[in-house]
Amino acid sequence: MKLKNWHFLIICLFLIGVAVSARSETGKKLYKCPPRIIRTCCSFGYNVGVWGIPFYRIGEVAGKVDVGRHKYLGVNTEGNGIIYTQRGGFVDLGHLRDQADWTAFLYQTIIENRGQKTEIKLGYEAGVKKLKLDIPADFSLNEAALLAGNITYYLSLWHEIATWYGASSIPLIAERYSAFSPEDDYSNRLGILLGMKSVESDLPYNEAMTRNITMLLDTLQAVETADETRQAMEAVHNLWWTRQYRYPNKKILLKREIPTFDYITPVLLPEYPVTQKAVGLLMPTQTSNGQPLSDFFDLRIKVNNKIPVKKVFNTKKHRIVSEYDFERLLTQIDAENSVAK
Repeated sequence: MKLKNWHFLIICLFLIGVAVSARSETGKKLYKCPPRIIRTCCSFGYNVGVWGIPFYRIGEVAGKVDVGRHKYLGVNTEGNGIIYTQRGGFVDLGHLRDQADWTAFLYQTIIENRGQKTEIKLGYEAGVKKLKLDIPADFSLNEAALLAGNITYYLSLWHEIATWYGASSIPLIAERYSAFSPEDDYSNRLGILLGMKSVESDLPYNEAMTRNITMLLDTLQAVETADETRQAMEAVHNLWWTRQYRYPNKKILLKREIPTFDYITPVLLPEYPVTQKAVGLLMPTQTSNGQPLSDFFDLRIKVNNKIPVKKVFNTKKHRIVSEYDFERLLTQIDAENSVAK
């Protein structure tokens, strides 16, 4: 789970090319805490029906021509959807933007709390989430960005774990149908890396994100139109997803990617020729001098009864999980997913 700093620098430079990002003003509160659901985009699949609503179909796809300017916590003109890229596979722009915004929020929070210990409530998602920070006074802006990205990645993992075990934004409608979609983990990582770059430069955050997304889509060789993404989506119909069921049926998704903490590469479609190899991603786990980022925070979640704490952790006498427990939960989910197939 450890990452050498030069590995991470190479990945960032490879993704972004020229560093274009936005430094927030230290000492001034710029970002409010994101809600559990920031942007409602997107479910994997295209033209899929919804139970109880005749003739209504869901299928949010996009091309480069549809992508608008970024806005912290979202705006209708952003032009979100799932877009196909020849070097990054399917990318969920909603997930990407969400994780970038979480990174920006946590970056600002870390800067504001340098030299002190603090506890932050992060809302409810299959349990009450609390984050404890212990930030040295001399923590650099670069280290703050690395730490913000690391914490955001754990929060993105928890979102997938929570939805697998029945968390939902609408009462009685579980979101397991979208948990661990093939593009989720890759899109989340992309968003975190863009968010880190976009809080470290001289441009305002929204402007930096807008530019960085454009540059990223060019680097990943994204398709120009939504129709091209639709064709890519149809190429994996009945392989990765199906129209045989209606939302919110969990059987719509046929392929799920359970994350690991390792270097990952996207799954590409053989029908789309690739002029260069796929872009792999790895999350930061260390500061520039090699100190584990886990030394500076503690994420605790007092989980609800849907999370199988007793089954997964035989020795636990409470219902509190931390970031150190996520790997075992993901292993359990991987086993459950294999059985479900």
